This record gives sequence, C-alpha cells and structure tokens, in this order.
Amino acid sequence: MAGRDKKSSIPEVVRPIYLVGLLNWSWPDYDSHECVSWDSGCPLNALGDSASPERLTLMSKNCWCRSGSAALLLLFAFVIASAQEFRGSITGQVTDPNGAVVAGATVTLKNVATNTQATTTTNGDGSYDFLLLQPGKYTLTVNAQGFSAATREGIEIRVADKLTLDIKMQTAGVTGMVTIVSGTALETGSVSTGAVIERKQIAELPLSEGTAYQLATLAPGVVYTGNPQFTAPISNGNLAAFRSNGAPPQNQITLDGSPNYAFDFAVGFSPPADAVQEFKIQTNAFDAQQGYSAGATVNVAVKSGTNSPHGSVYYFNRDRSRTANNFFSNRSGQGRPVRTYHRFGGVLSGPVDIPRVYNGHDKTFFLFSYERLLDNTAEPQLFSVPTAAMRNGDFSALIADRTNIASTANTVIYNPF
Repeated sequence: MAGRDKKSSIPEVVRPIYLVGLLNWSWPDYDSHECVSWDSGCPLNALGDSASPERLTLMSKNCWCRSGSAALLLLFAFVIASAQEFRGSITGQVTDPNGAVVAGATVTLKNVATNTQATTTTNGDGSYDFLLLQPGKYTLTVNAQGFSAATREGIEIRVADKLTLDIKMQTAGVTGMVTIVSGTALETGSVSTGAVIERKQIAELPLSEGTAYQLATLAPGVVYTGNPQFTAPISNGNLAAFRSNGAPPQNQITLDGSPNYAFDFAVGFSPPADAVQEFKIQTNAFDAQQGYSAGATVNVAVKSGTNSPHGSVYYFNRDRSRTANNFFSNRSGQGRPVRTYHRFGGVLSGPVDIPRVYNGHDKTFFLFSYERLLDNTAEPQLFSVPTAAMRNGDFSALIADRTNIASTANTVIYNPF
C-alpha cells in the first residue's frame, strides 16, 4: 500500500487506537487493487478508466465512510489522551491483631447515597484497592474466616482523592463486629498540594454571580487577577483569571475530568453552583495526568443523582435599587445607572423510576440543572480628552511644577535639554 510511511507522523499516544480501528475496517475487494493514497484511503486511482460510473459511485461512498471513521477515531484518541481523572481511590492492607497480613479476606465498599457496592479480595500481601470512585461517602466492610467482621463508616472520597485505609481484624469470639466511624482520612497516595472546596462552602459562602469558580482563591497561594465586576457564568476569561504561586494565569480547567477550555485558557462552561458537588485546586507537584499548563489545575465534580430525590429552585434580582454605585461614577457626580438583572434556575436529581416499567433505585440516577441569566448592566468609564488649548498645540498645562521639570507631577512630552 503506497503512503504507508506516513504512519510515523501520528503521535505516539494516538497510534495504538488508530491501528485498532484500522484492523476493524472492511476493505472491499476490487479485483485485488490496492489503495494508492494513505490520505484518501480510496482505490479509485488504481482502477484506471475501465470502471463503470455505478462502481465508482459505490467506491466513493466507501471511501467517505472510511475517511469519516478515521476522523472519529482520531478525535476519540485525542479526547482520551487529554482527559483528567476526577474520581478517587481507596487502597489498604488487612492485618490480624499481631500485624500479620490476612490474605483472601472479602472487602466490600458501599456508596451510602446510591447503595451501589463493589467487592474485592485481598491478595497474598493482604492488600486491596478500589479504583474510579465517585466523590461521596462510603462504608467499608471486611470479612475473613476466623475473624470478626470489621466495618468502617463515614469514609469520604473527594475529587481525585487517593486514600489509604488499613484495617486490623479482631479474632472471632472476642467481639461480634468492630465498627469504626471514620473522620477525615489522610490522603497519602498523592503528593500534590492544593485545597478542596467542599459542597458546604459552595452553598453557604456568598457568590455574587452564582459561579463556584469564584471560591478558587480560598486555596493557599491563589490570587485573583481579573475584573471583580464581571464574574457571571458568561465571563469566561475572568472566572479563570487567577494566579497560583506567582505563575502565569494559565490554569487547567476540567469538568468531571474532561477539558473545559475556552480561548486563551478561559473557562469553557460554568455549571450552576447548585449543580456543583465540589472542586479541587491543585497548585503544585502534579502527577503524570496533570501539568498541561503553567498554572493550577481546577477539577470540578458535578453532583450525581441518589436514591433520595432532591431539588432546588432559586431566583436572584439585582436591579438599580439593590446595586451600589460605581466608584468612578460617584467621584464624577453621576448617579446609579439603570440596571436589569434576573438570574433564576433549578436543580432536580434522583433515581430513574418509571412506575410499572423500570425501577432505577440502587442502579440508575439522573441530574437535571437549568439556569438563565438576564443581565443589562451599564459600564460607566472615565476618559481624559484634550482641552481646547491642547487642540491648538498648547500642552503647557501638563507641566504642573515649572520649577522642577523632573517632578513626577509633570507629564513631559519632549525635553530638548
């Protein structure tokens, strides 16, 4: 096949996925003629002028199908390569009262909100692990022959947490069951630094425009550098305008692990605050999946439906009577401008339950969120314009201190001396 050497131009991270898709294609047999162009993937040029119009039409359709498949495969590969993991993990070791490892113990992890369970067995080293865990609260139960059951409740997985929970079993007969109510677990599986903005903070702290990204400055070392007057969900650039540890404001923004970019490192989409579960700001020592940009990494996790229905509705009004005047308008003696501001929406979540058709409890959940913003805000600005004397070429008014030409109060256009 001609043009086969062009495969070397495909990035290494994409090539395995591309080749798998290539092997699954159905290459039609047109008298054993081969494709002469890697770019088009089409065998039309190999047939010469003897092919009928009907056959050429059929072959052209096949070529378009193969070209479209290649484009989709490449797009999928790039999306996979650029995604970041927002889910957490739990790992640990099960031991007996003397510290010896317990192999073959059954470990069960249960999500408190959805009742979904995962089960694994400790290996020869007594170790277990649960990967790809949605943020939320969990209960861990360990059972082993000859030992009392051990349960650890209240385990909280936050965005991208890597927790280590070691379990010490008690000999059977000493006690029926050991239950430990867990506090905040120490994350020892990651060395990255930063902070997690929890749901309680998002719900209770003031948000002038209802965007959770405003709370990014709660993390140590993060300073906001944008315009504080524009923090609405549509202010993409200002929402990401913060510096981490003095680095340029080029931050990596993700939503449930997927890239959430707009132009020039701005936020692509800002979910309503009521739909955000929490988000994590990592400011230093990223692992291999992070570090796309020079700034921080902000990973936002959206709420998930649970077995219990939840909902909220809200409405915010900030017209002229509820808005303070601009500082520069006050200084120039201008009154408050006319303003129209209405922001309203709601969030609804729960199990997918269709009576007599489908019961989604413990299995299938949904989350619906809607928000609309109607904002008509004046932007008063202060400008300096030339005086009549300046328009006639007299700029002497710019020299405030005529006794000292080097005074900082003077604006010197040109000094011939």
